[in-house]
Amino acid sequence: MSAPVHDSFGCASAAVAALREKLPGHIDVATHGGTFSEAEIKSFALKAPAVRVAALGFDTPVLANSGQIDLPVHMTAAVLTVDTAQSQRDQAANAIATAVALVIANNRLGLENGWPCEDVKGMNEYSATVQNIGLALWQVTWTQRIRLGTDLFEAIGKLTAATVTGPDGTQKLGGQA
Repeated sequence: MSAPVHDSFGCASAAVAALREKLPGHIDVATHGGTFSEAEIKSFALKAPAVRVAALGFDTPVLANSGQIDLPVHMTAAVLTVDTAQSQRDQAANAIATAVALVIANNRLGLENGWPCEDVKGMNEYSATVQNIGLALWQVTWTQRIRLGTDLFEAIGKLTAATVTGPDGTQKLGGQA
């Protein structure tokens, strides 16, 4: 088990680690900041086959019976492929997306404060734009709950404890100057 994560970006990093461990090494797996623009999709053609993992959002925090706070985090893995001598892009994207789903489903992704991933879904994101740039795009989505703490104040403290560089270049910890 890895150290606990306290935000949705930690979930993305854990998913990337799990996917890198299980997927073949020629697949470029990395985190991404969120959804993709057309320009970003085009740039991945040079790195395909590629998987980009991002946190898309979260639902209302849930107070568990134990009094602890759980945060359901919505995640995505975008799978991008191109035609190669070995495979056609549409078949390769489908195969890699299926492999991603198999790795993610019911997996805690090594998070000691994470629940098994659930509601795993794969979607073919075919469009004329994507097809015309020579790519195939699939998306695998899931939800993973993370336990943030035993009470609201502990959870807020963990979420705001990250080091932030202010506009003047000074380091601030948890909003403190």
